[in-house]
Amino acid sequence: MDLLAIENEFLKLEVKRVGAEITQLTAKHNNQEFIWKGDKSIWANHAPVLFPIVGGLKDNKYSFEGKTYELPRHGFARYNKDFTASKNESGLTFTLESSEKTRQVYPFDFMFNISFSLNENELIVSHEVINKSDKEMLFSVGGHPAFCFEEKVSDYQVQFSEEESGEIIDLNNSGMRTDNLSTLQLENGQSINLDDTSFNKDAWIFDSLRSKKVTLKGKSGSTVEMNNGDFKHFGIWSKPGAPFVCLEPWLGLADHENHDGKLENKSHILRLPKGETFNASFSFKIISA
Repeated sequence: MDLLAIENEFLKLEVKRVGAEITQLTAKHNNQEFIWKGDKSIWANHAPVLFPIVGGLKDNKYSFEGKTYELPRHGFARYNKDFTASKNESGLTFTLESSEKTRQVYPFDFMFNISFSLNENELIVSHEVINKSDKEMLFSVGGHPAFCFEEKVSDYQVQFSEEESGEIIDLNNSGMRTDNLSTLQLENGQSINLDDTSFNKDAWIFDSLRSKKVTLKGKSGSTVEMNNGDFKHFGIWSKPGAPFVCLEPWLGLADHENHDGKLENKSHILRLPKGETFNASFSFKIISA
């Protein structure tokens, strides 16, 4: 059961067990596909799940309680083969539990559930983290879906539901946050047309958007309307030259370039008391031309 599918009158969704990653999301009335197919020569992923960190760690390392650990960018969930999967009337649920393997890189006991359900033309993605440790759990979580329903990035426009300043965080060459900010030139503070140079400096990272909805609109009239839900931070990214655009709701950010490496001092880290449960969800609507 490495690939699970659900569908309704409007959409068909496929998710693979490895990484609990969406691989296909299809509008049924015309069979239009909205998720990037994945191409190893460009970018092999489709919609990675980010846990237990978002972004990169300084030197890919952190320390906690006097011990040093290593984690790759965006954590270990996205390539993890140990997710279990289930399907019921409400949708799909994928579960990852702590193990001896995870404790070698992340010293907390946990249960991480990610669920997918359909409501007409909307996909709801729900995250649940249960702290099974005897101490406070420190973590981040986020989504990274790559949408591809036009031929090139310059066919897309990003629209915000509220007027925004356009300020984004500058990253250094290692992908770490700096104190510098850049400002996107938004039309009426709410929209921007993408082009082939939009992401030459890496992702657009918004520390805190006013907008709860971010829409990716194509020249064809097809759109994806992302509702950030419980997620405070937001990233938009494409690999230069690729035809996809990622809309990324996050709870957490990459390390600052001057971070001391201690997990407990990491800015924007989430803290979950022992025995407690954390829930957060985002959703997006698919409108096919």
